[in-house]
Amino acid sequence: MKALLYAMAAVSAQRVERPGTGGTSTHAYVVMVGPLEPARNYRPWLLSAVSMANTLRAHGSAADFLVLLATKRDGKPRATVPLLAKEEATLVKARCRWRYAKPPGQRRLAGYHMGHYKLLAWQHTEYAAIQLLDADLLPVANLDPLFGLAQAFQAQVVACPGKVAPLNAGWVLIR
Repeated sequence: MKALLYAMAAVSAQRVERPGTGGTSTHAYVVMVGPLEPARNYRPWLLSAVSMANTLRAHGSAADFLVLLATKRDGKPRATVPLLAKEEATLVKARCRWRYAKPPGQRRLAGYHMGHYKLLAWQHTEYAAIQLLDADLLPVANLDPLFGLAQAFQAQVVACPGKVAPLNAGWVLIR
């Protein structure tokens, strides 16, 4: 029975090799987790993202859930590790998609802050709208109705103000 449940979950759960392909919905929630360093300090954020996906689904969300796994941070050379098999299994069980995301450029280092990874969500053209959520959020209701805000405001981006800039907000909607 457990194998059947994992097989059913795997239909929508997958590692994303190439942005712009493979979504099962027209909308997605995206959460950035990382950096994936040997100390594995990302684990609480990964578990928070899984909890968020499960909570949104429990409240009736039909949107995909994508975890961007940041491989580096702050422009310094650091070792990167892949997820453990049990961590990938947790993402599959929660029906999450995930993508290892690298900073752009040849050296993939220069000045790329963790918050910049949010910009990579625009590469996921398989979705008409994406809600970027900080990993420390826990929704208490279905957020799917918010996918229509960008269209209602005739905007490409809708965001609540962050400390420094909209990209630093806990919630951003892009289309």
